Amino acid sequence: MKSIYVLLGLISLVALVACSGNVGVGTPQPPSGGATATAPVLSTDAYPPQPTATPLPEDYPAPSPQAPPTDYPADMQVWLLRPMGQQCVDPATYEFANLDAAIEALEEAGIEVLASEAVELSVCESCDCPTSEHFRVQIGAEDLAVAQSMGWFQE
Repeated sequence: MKSIYVLLGLISLVALVACSGNVGVGTPQPPSGGATATAPVLSTDAYPPQPTATPLPEDYPAPSPQAPPTDYPADMQVWLLRPMGQQCVDPATYEFANLDAAIEALEEAGIEVLASEAVELSVCESCDCPTSEHFRVQIGAEDLAVAQSMGWFQE
């Protein structure tokens, strides 16, 4: 039994010495003979290697020029959204009581409503967030600026 304790003690001692790192193994030693060591000088253009462009083959087709994105053409239609109201606010204070009232306000402003619906969207649950019910209307792109000034935003 005594020999087991001695064996475990020796194994522990060997493990401590091997894992301590203070023994001097792997630490650089100054050169003998009084000479001082200098760090090697690396060339600045050798690392990292800079990539060079590979030329395209002669028969490779040229890329087609792309026009920058433009505004909607006048004959295009856009979808707009507007929340019914704000959470934690009395529904009697909403600007529009229902979808028909919202459409009527747009038409009074001279905006032709092409399609409309009420949709439920995922929103945050806080008093600063809009209600999940939103009014959704489709109008011509020429009326977009007027509708946005009335509080509608593009989908």
